[in-house]
Amino acid sequence: MVFRKIDPGIKWRTIELLEDGWGEDEIILALNVSRDSIRRWTAYAEQHGSVVPPHPHQGRPRLLNATIIEDMRSLLLDLPSLYLDEIVAWLAVVHDISISVGALHNTLSAIGLIYKRLHKSAAQRDPALCAMWRATTTLNYAAAQYVFIDESSFDGRNLERDYGRAAVGQRANEVMPHERGQRYSLLPALTLDGYIATRVVSGSVNGLEFYDFVARDLVCSELILSAF
Repeated sequence: MVFRKIDPGIKWRTIELLEDGWGEDEIILALNVSRDSIRRWTAYAEQHGSVVPPHPHQGRPRLLNATIIEDMRSLLLDLPSLYLDEIVAWLAVVHDISISVGALHNTLSAIGLIYKRLHKSAAQRDPALCAMWRATTTLNYAAAQYVFIDESSFDGRNLERDYGRAAVGQRANEVMPHERGQRYSLLPALTLDGYIATRVVSGSVNGLEFYDFVARDLVCSELILSAF
């Protein structure tokens, strides 16, 4: 077999799938990896806390063992927005370990904890109530009964591009007006059959405007259509 370099993120994903109850055959089919590789990465993770084996001629012992790495995983699962220096401080206080920011960055990359765009969830969200709502609506309503309404807005700067190309060491500069112009808000009502009501408002939409849209444009139009 030709040697194929596999990203550490794929290796850690393999470990996660095993922990989630996936079988080896399913992982082989999904990730295109061999059975020997799966078992080798599992052994590395259990022995060294990393899917990348330690170099045999490594002179300095590993600062973060498997237990500390697992604690760090749990920490970042709860607080994924921590900065590197904050994690360094946490390691010093909780585990009495001194590690540089650069070494920590390399360790996090090696174990598959990469820096990515943060997805924010509401603190008021209740998974049990959400599950109850989904079950209730599934039992009592059909898809054709749903109407989705959301507000959107645009002005003169919405179509501006944020990235461009330039020579190395030079700034990508483009002359363009900085005036935002007139702001408009859009109120669409969407169903499986398409948009059934829309309204364009100059400026922003307040509560009274939104109520008027629902009462006049949406409900009245539905009543008129149902009459025929």
